[in-house]
Amino acid sequence: MLTENDILINLAKYLENQGFAIKQHLNTSQTGYDLIAEKENERLFVEAKGETSSKETARAGKPFDSGQIKSHVGQAILASFKVISKMPGGERTKAAIALPNNKGHKKLIESIMPALNQIGIRVYLVDSESVIEL
Repeated sequence: MLTENDILINLAKYLENQGFAIKQHLNTSQTGYDLIAEKENERLFVEAKGETSSKETARAGKPFDSGQIKSHVGQAILASFKVISKMPGGERTKAAIALPNNKGHKKLIESIMPALNQIGIRVYLVDSESVIEL
């Protein structure tokens, strides 16, 4: 089970391998853009969500249910809308969400991917071995 922090670590490595420089990498106890990466004429702002809680609670280590997945994906999309609305970094600004590459998240994202593409929100599906950009 990957936490949000795990997702961010794996995505940061992937982006660095794609030629991005990581300018900001927050953890779950910090507020702001989870990850900011830059490459040539592109500035990428990423909101990430995990597949289990990073907090020591009774639910720690247990997968999020479909309702929680919908809520987290909605929060990530809202954060991306805010990036697109503010355009920090100007025209080169891109918004993205990073989610676990599991059945629940994948099913939900695939159902709305045409809209995300139209709006310009990138999606990264992350697991412990790889990152897939949709």
